Amino acid sequence: MQQSAHDDVELVISSLLDEELVRDDPKFDIRLAPGVWLAVDYTSRLRCNIHGDGLSREKQEALTALLTRLLNEQPAELPLFSLLNDLRAWLVDHPLEADHTGSVEEAAPPCTTTVTLKTVLFWSHHLKSTIKRKDIHAFSSELGLWTIARPGYPGVIVSEGKQEDLDEFIRRIKAMQWKALTVRYDEVHTVALDAWTERVSLAKVIGPKPHAIEVESMSELSAAMDQASLRSVFLSAMKLQQ
Repeated sequence: MQQSAHDDVELVISSLLDEELVRDDPKFDIRLAPGVWLAVDYTSRLRCNIHGDGLSREKQEALTALLTRLLNEQPAELPLFSLLNDLRAWLVDHPLEADHTGSVEEAAPPCTTTVTLKTVLFWSHHLKSTIKRKDIHAFSSELGLWTIARPGYPGVIVSEGKQEDLDEFIRRIKAMQWKALTVRYDEVHTVALDAWTERVSLAKVIGPKPHAIEVESMSELSAAMDQASLRSVFLSAMKLQQ
């Protein structure tokens, strides 16, 4: 961890009460509100996700979208400290109500029981570059993602995995030079931590080990999406009705 990141973390930790912090070095969780936790991984760059056992899917998605936006707006200096202040300010103005009965104060830190998965589909004017195709394979293996790429005209990339890893994949893909590139599908959902890989839809096609594969045609891609139980995702991305 760089010195600037270390200083950022120490400043945040020093501002927290004991019950607001759960450490699992080098990662840790910060309680934002009763039953709502911010999982932080600052081993290389700042990576975060929000979990809450008592949150509905709608609230989870809203908080995830908020986190993504705020992460992109943080300054280079003390980004975690700034992010935490922004999140807490938002929660003061938008208090969350528990979606279940019982005491949310007693909820265990969600990072120990749940994981947030994300599925994204890119649509590009074309995908022909061998360098880009090799990078897609390399990034998927490095970040632990299940990815299907369809080279040609148009180019399509479908990827699934842990939200924080897929967000990094999206950042890298968007950083490449494209004639045209759009995200036509982007969804997150929370699943139980144990055996979470069994909930990865693309694993039905690619297998249990995360990596990238390629298909030659749109019909092959359609068949793969059907096999992965992602037909609605494919039709939505193709802007077709079921």
